[in-house]
Amino acid sequence: MLLDRSDDRPVPFSLDVSAPVSGTTTVVPHGELDLATAPELAGWLEDLRRECADVVLDLGDVTFVDSAGLRVLLEARVEARRTQTGLRVVNATHPVQRAVVAAGLSRELQVG
Repeated sequence: MLLDRSDDRPVPFSLDVSAPVSGTTTVVPHGELDLATAPELAGWLEDLRRECADVVLDLGDVTFVDSAGLRVLLEARVEARRTQTGLRVVNATHPVQRAVVAAGLSRELQVG
C-alpha cells in the first residue's frame, strides 16, 4: 500500500493584508515564514510602519518559522516601539511558539 504524501507538501507562502479598520491593519501570512519568504512580510510591515498604521499580525496559518522569520518579527516589534505604533501578534501556531521559546525571545516577542 502506498501512502499519500500530498499533505506533507509545504503550503505556498502568501499574505493577506486587510484594509484598515479603525486605523488598524491586519496582516495574515500563510505557509512557511523562512529565509525565502520573510522579506515579503518585512516589506509589508515596513510600509505599514511608514504609514503609522497599527498592525495586528495574525500567525494562525504559519506552519513553520526559522531564524529569518523570527528576525522579521523581532525587528517589527522594535520598530513599533521606536515609532510608537501598535503591533499585536495573535494566534501564533505551535511551531511559531516553539521557535520563539527555543530562540529565547518569549519576553521580547510576546506572541499570543
